[in-house]
Amino acid sequence: MNYSGVGTVEYLYNITTGVYSFLEVNPRLQVEHPVTETITGVNIPAVQLQIAMGIPLHKIPHIRKFYGQADPMGVSAIDFENTPQNPPLGHCIAGRVTAEDPESGFKPTSGAIHELHFRSLPGVTGNFSVGLTGGVHQFADSQFGHIFAHKPNRDEACTLLVQALSELSIRGEIHTNVKYLCSLIEKEAFRGDRHTTAWLDGLIAAHDKPEGLDDSLAVVCGAVMRASTRHHQLEQRVVDALTRGVPPEVGQCRLTLSNRC
Repeated sequence: MNYSGVGTVEYLYNITTGVYSFLEVNPRLQVEHPVTETITGVNIPAVQLQIAMGIPLHKIPHIRKFYGQADPMGVSAIDFENTPQNPPLGHCIAGRVTAEDPESGFKPTSGAIHELHFRSLPGVTGNFSVGLTGGVHQFADSQFGHIFAHKPNRDEACTLLVQALSELSIRGEIHTNVKYLCSLIEKEAFRGDRHTTAWLDGLIAAHDKPEGLDDSLAVVCGAVMRASTRHHQLEQRVVDALTRGVPPEVGQCRLTLSNRC
């Protein structure tokens, strides 16, 4: 193609035949680059800028570290064909958050976002193109978020990603794929790494939907949440009363101690 410069290349790998198939090359970063950065320890944007500046690979500190060179700031030549790379630093999996409606064949949706709350967890990072409030307009790409989960192995990374997605709160005029994505990750075919490039299309054609929450479980969770909230309110009243030097009401104090028990 006579292209010379910075780029990322995508391949498909057939685990049965061991054959790589070329997909595409892009003169830019891919949105999934944090996956590579997490398991290699290489700052890819910094490396790409240094390559664009004309700095040879063997003089780039992150590349030297990746190939186990004792002096990251050195300039000695590296035999890239025969020098082993550092082993992967665990497993990282990414989940795309899109403004799509799984109930309508993942049709893109648009509209305002009234709330976006992402809870950071150990090993989890999130990138979003909208703030706490914003929106996705009809001419934009439906993807507006990415969540990355990093753990020592694939199964643990999948579990962590489901937890992170489950705690992601998005309210607004759009539909999202978050709930369906959680159900996909939990499927046996995905957990067993037996899915293919046609797997999702087959599920869509079969009108696959995530299992709904059992009504009794929802009621129990709601009751526990209300009880917990009430307990914290009463406890705070007792603390406030003691801070002011005013004894709390006897009934209030007993209720707080009872809740603790």
